Amino acid sequence: MAEFSPPSLGKPAVPGSIPDLTAVFLLALAASALLWQEGDSPIAATAIVTIVFTPVLLYLITASSQVAVGVLIAAAAASHFVVPILGLNASPEHISVGVLCVALPVWLKRDPHRPTWNFIDGLLVLYVLLNIFSSVFMSVAPRQNLKWAIQQAVVILPYFMLRFFLTDRRQFKKAFQIFLVIGVMQAAYAMVCFFSNLLTGSEFGMSIGQYGPIPGTNGVQREANILGAYSCACFIALLTMYFKAPRRRLLLGAAIAWAAMAISLSRAAIGAAVIVCLVAGFYATKRKALARPLLVKVAFTILMTTLLIAPSLAPSYIARAKELEISDPMEDASVKFRWFQIALAVEDIIDHPVFGNGTASFQLNFTYEDSGYGDVDQGAWVSNVEMRVLHDTGGVGFVVFSLFAGFLLIRGWKTGQRESSPELLALVLSSLVYAITFQLTEATLLTFGWVHFGLIGSGLVAYTAEQRPFRELKPEYSRVPMRTIPGRAR
Repeated sequence: MAEFSPPSLGKPAVPGSIPDLTAVFLLALAASALLWQEGDSPIAATAIVTIVFTPVLLYLITASSQVAVGVLIAAAAASHFVVPILGLNASPEHISVGVLCVALPVWLKRDPHRPTWNFIDGLLVLYVLLNIFSSVFMSVAPRQNLKWAIQQAVVILPYFMLRFFLTDRRQFKKAFQIFLVIGVMQAAYAMVCFFSNLLTGSEFGMSIGQYGPIPGTNGVQREANILGAYSCACFIALLTMYFKAPRRRLLLGAAIAWAAMAISLSRAAIGAAVIVCLVAGFYATKRKALARPLLVKVAFTILMTTLLIAPSLAPSYIARAKELEISDPMEDASVKFRWFQIALAVEDIIDHPVFGNGTASFQLNFTYEDSGYGDVDQGAWVSNVEMRVLHDTGGVGFVVFSLFAGFLLIRGWKTGQRESSPELLALVLSSLVYAITFQLTEATLLTFGWVHFGLIGSGLVAYTAEQRPFRELKPEYSRVPMRTIPGRAR
């Protein structure tokens, strides 16, 4: 075993616990070069990614807990890239969870400390088990539904992994900083995609035809509405931190996140931004924490950002506004389709009201062609979170999911105020964005929402549980016997 020098951040690595992987890297590069010569087939591309990046990820993840947390958060923000594996669409979020599961035994052996699990974590475990139960015993196609239930469990795992790695306030705050940095980076990349399409006609990071003749911008997200929701959540979190500790970089990040939300053309995200800002403003006014100079700076920054991108966005927003210029809202194509999906889901819910129909089972019964949404023979989707949970896991699963989210957010809100934790308060406020956008674009089968919940759960425990009370003491003092401390009687 070669001696390993750990990085300065994150939990320290133990000397000699990680082998020298230089030879593995060289072999991986050689294999990749050979595969590349065979052609650009999906199998060869998948093999290259697996052979080259898996050892690198394992090496870095086992070196620092912050790298592990960063990989989880970054993968959750890059759900657009998909590779078919065993009949399932595997994205970076699934691959990152798999890599972390391989590396987890190293951390279990290295760090004897264990997180404090609580009732909220137990509710989430129960929700996962209910998904598996309903998929096996209530579905019309148990084998297929079980695959989707396992996929649901995989995207929920990051919640527990974050709870495992983030066991004190220092680690939680570092993870929150990583979350903000990655949020701004994905927003900036979306801006590059949008203006590249506008100037050169390129299609990377774009969903061509998502809004009819108008292209949608998705960046590294699954689709444009997800980009809008994620960027809006980052925008709220950055503004909350700015009012707590005004720094220019936070205001700049908020401007970038606002611009990414605007180019997504997501009406739900824009509405969520307005509603959550009003809620946050009411809370700040009530607590007398809304400083007028800071409010003026924020308003000026958002106004200037909007004016800069307005000439490029004006035609798209005019076209989107025309969709609302109708006397009956039900004549809107997207509204009509969503209500029709809900009506179909209600029929299945009535048939199986207790335990539901199985995870993602709606697409087994209805396609977009059946729903009158084009001629695509592809499984349809319920785009409302309450209807989707009720359809998949029934009333029992809905109650468990509601208790989990309710306890987590209410306790997080109370703890964030009591402990004066701006990070925890920012996460709870930004989670309200998902509570609104998931009414129209349900995304609980993606990881980013569970990562957000995991950060809230970790911050909640870090600020309430007594874990390692002497963890933040300097090592040289924590190991000194009491009788050798100057000024203390022998």
